[in-house]
Amino acid sequence: MNWPKVVHQIWLGGPLPRDLAALRERHRAALPGWRFELWTEDRLRPWVSDRDLWRWVHHCEKPVAYAALSDMARVEIIFRCGGVYMDLDYDLSPGAFDVLAPYDRGFGVRLAPKFDLLCNSLFGGPPGMPALADCLQLARERLHRYGASSVIRSVGGILMDTRFRARRVPILPRGVFRARGDRPLGSPQPRGVHLYHTSWAKEAAAAASEASI
Repeated sequence: MNWPKVVHQIWLGGPLPRDLAALRERHRAALPGWRFELWTEDRLRPWVSDRDLWRWVHHCEKPVAYAALSDMARVEIIFRCGGVYMDLDYDLSPGAFDVLAPYDRGFGVRLAPKFDLLCNSLFGGPPGMPALADCLQLARERLHRYGASSVIRSVGGILMDTRFRARRVPILPRGVFRARGDRPLGSPQPRGVHLYHTSWAKEAAAAASEASI
């Protein structure tokens, strides 16, 4: 692995809840030698390059605005800095990211048991990944044309999946990281579990029916 050993995480909308703060400490314990960066709204404000996104953040309902900001920011962070983006709500085994050593070009994961899509809760690679450049370009075009809700479909798992496929970014084998409650037959002991992953399943199904490439 020839890219930075940095884990980037995002939290928007007030203080970090205790349960997520506790998980974050477990992440540090599981990944010695990795640096952790927490991105908050104040930290992201001067950093995210598309200023139109901030205007939408202040005019949309907060759940939609925060989802759009988080989805776009995580892609831009990895594109510019490299490393791993990981949602805060993962439970990791010790040395969970040792499995990433062969993935010099980056990686993605598919977690949802009902939707064979890339999950943007965990991905990473070197700075300047072409697949992430594609995602950012599409997100900006859709933001300017349709508004913040379109960003979720542009850089969430649905269309990110097509960009990773097109650019031949490796996808980890099913079951290495998995959603809570998903136990693929014959899969190895997972390196990590996304605890709240299935909470967006209905939204993903609805968006998938609307999305076009």
